[in-house]
Amino acid sequence: MKYVVGWTQDLLGSTTAYELQVLLESVNNATVFSDWPWLQSSFEHLPAGREVWILLVRDDQQRLCAILPFQRLKAVIAGIACWQLRWLQHEFADRVVPVIDSSLPALRAVVTQALENAPFAWDTMIWNEMPEQGALLEDWRAAARESRLLMAMEQKSVCPVLTLEGRSAEEVEASLSKSAKQRVKRARKRLMQEKNVQIVHEVPGPEHLLARLEELRDVENRSWKGEEGVGVFSEGAPWDFFRTLSPRLAERGQLDLGEIRIDGQLVSYRYGLRYRGVFLDYNLAFLPEYHKLGLGRILLDDLVADCAKKGYRAMDASRVGRHSQHLLFERADTLINHWHLRWYNASAGGRAIWFLNEVLKMNAKRMRKLWREWKQARAAAAPAKAGEGQASE
Repeated sequence: MKYVVGWTQDLLGSTTAYELQVLLESVNNATVFSDWPWLQSSFEHLPAGREVWILLVRDDQQRLCAILPFQRLKAVIAGIACWQLRWLQHEFADRVVPVIDSSLPALRAVVTQALENAPFAWDTMIWNEMPEQGALLEDWRAAARESRLLMAMEQKSVCPVLTLEGRSAEEVEASLSKSAKQRVKRARKRLMQEKNVQIVHEVPGPEHLLARLEELRDVENRSWKGEEGVGVFSEGAPWDFFRTLSPRLAERGQLDLGEIRIDGQLVSYRYGLRYRGVFLDYNLAFLPEYHKLGLGRILLDDLVADCAKKGYRAMDASRVGRHSQHLLFERADTLINHWHLRWYNASAGGRAIWFLNEVLKMNAKRMRKLWREWKQARAAAAPAKAGEGQASE
């Protein structure tokens, strides 16, 4: 089959929400972060100084077969100034996979060739939080080997998932350990000592959503996330982005909220995403004065029970930091490894960064490991030698 490959800087003029939706239905590992609300909002809120470049592949009938949206930015890697490609949704999206029709494996070679011959300069490209699902990673490794591009992979985190499909609420509850059940029970007992407690789970519509987002924002700003400036509703670019994105998600039934209120006041929330029947646990915050109540644990327990009752397929942590934990680990029956894919172009800068980043740095790590092992072996042998010396005396 012949394909028509093109690059564009205009998302809205090159495809439509409907066309993307049709394509996503043929992508096995598609995520909500590649759906139209995220693409459109990311396009409209691109940080200053960056460029949009979108790769589109169509068949001879003009059917959209692949779309890979990127942002191009200046970066310094291993001391070298370079042009880097990131997903257009980068910084706010958790798990992004290349949007390519899964029934057309030959498209991977088409994509790598298009990247080699891009009408703009680039040296490195990052695909972060790629899930290890099926042969997805190995397929791209093979595609890289058949091109002039170089690619390295590094596991970044492990994401817990709890399967709900085909299980009753009682069966799901039974999957929780006895000690974890006791922690939930004690937390509920403490919470119920408060006045007028409400625990709500709903998929809200876009009506009156902005006022509700302001409530979520207020809770997050008063939490440790607000103090450290790492919240998704922080002043500036994050708040502007989510204020635009959230109503669009709500219009499609993709915004999924869990809340705890005490005497009418919002004290904790989970800002979730619903996609293909899966609850993605995107963001959590609670008021610090209620930290001893275990609100996050109670809210997750209620969400699991309610999602099971409503026929959700699974609960997914979406992304977990490399050195952090998630309460869903206590229940998970599936773990998804997340990988970081680093691509290097055949440019002089790309090759130089690859050598410094992947060859010298990796060899340095191996040398440090060997050095530590040698020192440990020498330290372990020292007492034995001392004993031999005393015996000879």
